[in-house]
Amino acid sequence: MKDVDMIKKQLNHRSIRHYKDEPLDAEIIDVLLQVANASATSNGLQSYSMIIVDDPIKKDKLAAIARQDYVRDIPFLVLFVVDAHRNTAILNQHGVMDTTLDSMTVFFQGFSDALIGAQSMVSGAEALDLGTLYIGGVLNDPQALIDMFALPQLTMPILALGIGHPKQIPAIKPKMPLVERVFVNEYQHQSNYKEALQSFNEALKGYVDLRAPNQPGVDFVTRLKKKNASVNQKRDAILSVIQAQGFDINNRKDEI
Repeated sequence: MKDVDMIKKQLNHRSIRHYKDEPLDAEIIDVLLQVANASATSNGLQSYSMIIVDDPIKKDKLAAIARQDYVRDIPFLVLFVVDAHRNTAILNQHGVMDTTLDSMTVFFQGFSDALIGAQSMVSGAEALDLGTLYIGGVLNDPQALIDMFALPQLTMPILALGIGHPKQIPAIKPKMPLVERVFVNEYQHQSNYKEALQSFNEALKGYVDLRAPNQPGVDFVTRLKKKNASVNQKRDAILSVIQAQGFDINNRKDEI
């Protein structure tokens, strides 16, 4: 099998939250950006943008929004943004003045493009033995991100990605067995998840999270209960923020 080393790196993926105080070389940053830029995009429209965040004040604010103090110390931090603003401007500047790319189809194209680009950057970074961290917590306050980065209409922040030289090598978090997640031709409902996931839950209980090394591992059901009980009004109102950014969440254009 070709590129076995890369497969091994992907199978050993783990989130790195603490990094050496060592900036990435400019050449490496350029490679990572080029890798993301080379990713597949829906219809070739490239409906997303990347914002490198190296301002310490903005890093502090991102750390506060994400509720993750270590974010401020990540050497290379990138915000991925759905961007239909650019293509709308391109059309307008070519005389197509009555068109706005504001449908939810366009939004989800940009959303998917951004995720694919981010994952390509992760794979590229891990190929270079760098650590990576997805930071979905930046969406705890999407409007604050829009204001902080002066995001125009028809853009929307999706996630942040941190990259650097690892200062820790945490254990790999156990994943649910493939048999519970991979089906052939139709969805397969498990009649007894409690029994089917017993080994998985036991493995999670034994997992040591370096963010809280002295606390016992938490099984999957406990994680689900905690998530179900949590309320973040700003995050839960994300559809209204998307709409305020100019996207038509009612899909009026898509129905035509």
